[in-house]
Amino acid sequence: MLRNDLPEARRQWAIAQYNFDLVRSQLTDRSTTELSMAGRLQDQPFFIGRTGLHAVEADLFGASTTTLRADAETLVTYGTVLEFGLLRAQRTPSAMLLTTVENLGWTVTNVLDHPQELYARCNLLDVAASIDLATSVLNASKPIAELVSPHEFATATRRLADLQGTLRAATTTQHDGVNSTPDTSVSAAQWRLLAVQINALMTPLSALSGDLDGYGTGRTYA
Repeated sequence: MLRNDLPEARRQWAIAQYNFDLVRSQLTDRSTTELSMAGRLQDQPFFIGRTGLHAVEADLFGASTTTLRADAETLVTYGTVLEFGLLRAQRTPSAMLLTTVENLGWTVTNVLDHPQELYARCNLLDVAASIDLATSVLNASKPIAELVSPHEFATATRRLADLQGTLRAATTTQHDGVNSTPDTSVSAAQWRLLAVQINALMTPLSALSGDLDGYGTGRTYA
C-alpha cells in the first residue's frame, strides 16, 4: 500500500481474508472484535459504513482508495486483540465440530446464495476457507472420533474428500495457496454442487459433535 503497489495489496488482502476465515468460527460468542474485523455484510447494519476486511476490500477493488490507509490501520488494531483472544482459546472437539457445522451452513446461505466479496468478486476464497477449516477440525478430532464414532468419522472423511474434489475442479487461480478464482470462472452447476456437498458434509459432522460431547479440550487429543 505504501509503495502504491495495488496488485500486491490485493494479494495481501486475499491472504488476510482467507486466514481470518479459517479461525473466525472458532472465536467465541461473536465478540465485538470479531464482528469489527470481519465486517461481514449481514453485520453491516450494526455499524456505520463498512468495517474490517470488507472495508479494505471495498477500498482496494473499486469503492475508493482515499480511506484505504485508515481502514488498514484500524484492521491492524483489531488483529492485535484477535491474536490475544486466539492464544487464550480452548475448544473441545465437540465445540469445534459444532461451530464448523455452523460455519458451513453460513457458507451455503451467505456466500453461495448471497456473495460476500462484492468488490473482489472471488467468493470461492470464502468457500475454500470453510472447507479447509472443516478439514483441519476433522483432522484434529481424528484420534478421539475414530474411537468413539468411527462410522460417522468415516462418512465425514469420505464426503469431505468429494467436496475437496469439487473445489479443485472449480479452481482456476491460486496465489500463495489462497484461492482467488474469479466468480465468473465458476459455473452455476459447480456452485450448486458445492452447496449440495457442503450440506451433505454437515450431517456427519453434526452427529460427530453430539457423539463427542463431554470429552475434553482439543489440546488433550492433538
